[in-house]
Amino acid sequence: MRALVSVVMIFFFLSMATQAAVPGDSAGIALESTRIIYPGSAKNGITFTVTNRTGQTYLLQSRVVPWESVPGESSYAAAPFIVVPPLARFAPDDALTLRIRLTKPDLPTDRESVFGLSLKAIPSQSAPGSELEAAKMVLALQNNLKLFYRPTELVEMKAEARAQALQFTPHGTELRVHNPTPYYVTLGEVKADSQTVVLGEQRMLAPFSTVDLNLPVTRPKSLSWQIIDDGGRSTLRQSQSLH
Repeated sequence: MRALVSVVMIFFFLSMATQAAVPGDSAGIALESTRIIYPGSAKNGITFTVTNRTGQTYLLQSRVVPWESVPGESSYAAAPFIVVPPLARFAPDDALTLRIRLTKPDLPTDRESVFGLSLKAIPSQSAPGSELEAAKMVLALQNNLKLFYRPTELVEMKAEARAQALQFTPHGTELRVHNPTPYYVTLGEVKADSQTVVLGEQRMLAPFSTVDLNLPVTRPKSLSWQIIDDGGRSTLRQSQSLH
């Protein structure tokens, strides 16, 4: 029974200690931002800071992977970026600055490319032979952040302009959404009349792509939408009359 109690207590502690935090949170592992923009002009790479606001020491493993590989870790493939340091001790109150650098500058120049920055925080363990060492359950925290490579050749478009450029066309029970821009556009919220359109895995629109979403109402009279800007915030709501 004592060992079981120890397992429960350690499980609770690690669950609380490994929560991710955004800038401004008082506890957890704080991320500089929820998405990363890598400009094509950054010949010497970019930096990204992670802060340990917990009382726990971790090993932080960092790497860039193709975005499609993020859901299944075993399928991680190579990406044309390196992260330094790839593995580091991450003590309480440490602010670790990662340097991300493009290693193969052969990505498309007429559109953005998307990758994932994978950050895995592995908790330190108790000394071998201790009672806690025999009973504890070790949980690692993993954050997968979108990393967008933005070529210098692209015409600059602010988030509001990207939101306004989206094209919506009802097709029966579906809503066709076209992204005519060379940027990835992540939908924040879409409403047909006052009903929310379920986005699911189609929330992020690739450059020059078209997706079909299920409409929650038939023959909607109006649409409104927001997208997520480079800082992870929702833009002002856009609207369109369908009649």
